[in-house]
Amino acid sequence: MIMRLTVLGVYSPFPPAGTGSCPGYLVEHEGTSLLLDCGSGVVKGLRKLQPVPRLAGVVISHLHGDHMSDLLVLKYLADAHGPAYGWRLPLPVYAPPTPAGEFSALSFRQATLAHGVDAGQQLEIGPFHLRFRRTVHPIETYAVRIEAGGRTLTYSADTAYDEGVVALAADSDLFLCEATFRTGQAPYPNLVHMTAADAGRAAAKAGAKRLLLTHFSEENSLTELEQEAESVFSAVALAREGETYEI
Repeated sequence: MIMRLTVLGVYSPFPPAGTGSCPGYLVEHEGTSLLLDCGSGVVKGLRKLQPVPRLAGVVISHLHGDHMSDLLVLKYLADAHGPAYGWRLPLPVYAPPTPAGEFSALSFRQATLAHGVDAGQQLEIGPFHLRFRRTVHPIETYAVRIEAGGRTLTYSADTAYDEGVVALAADSDLFLCEATFRTGQAPYPNLVHMTAADAGRAAAKAGAKRLLLTHFSEENSLTELEQEAESVFSAVALAREGETYEI
């Protein structure tokens, strides 16, 4: 059975005025599901899936609000409906332990329980094998490599171009990579992210088979981002909310 990725949200640092959510991705293999990031709007997208997936855990790349804010309501959903969804409680949440205040808010009664992760850590969750790598971002942030069934998905999380993240993504079947800016575009103050061209270069150097762009600002043309990444890597697609990708 192949691994599958369902996109629940792609926008940052906030959702657009119309439809769209902040980053969140569902990874599935052999009946086991992981939620990867949980930004604003992701819980609604998760509940639209029928049946609601049986989550074995949640993996949060970092504790910026656009990547974890809906976890603060997912814990209420787990408390109210988790058993009916087939979730084993407490639902494990794996996240960087800093900032400490945000991390402490991830655990709730018997519904969710936060576990800290660190660079080089490896986890086994059902059929999934996970490895983490620290990225270049203002707070503690981890890219994650997920392997199952002989397939590999690597998620860049938020980062500037970084050789460590490229190494983590080596030979990935699918590289889910942020493409926040166009080349030459002035970034928001104090934010550290990749351009679409950076994402293309990272995928090429990693030897990834496919590149899926994500983490979009509503200010940018998605077509222009895709074209910029394609100038350095041919197998590029835009992550589309509600779409499922076979890995």
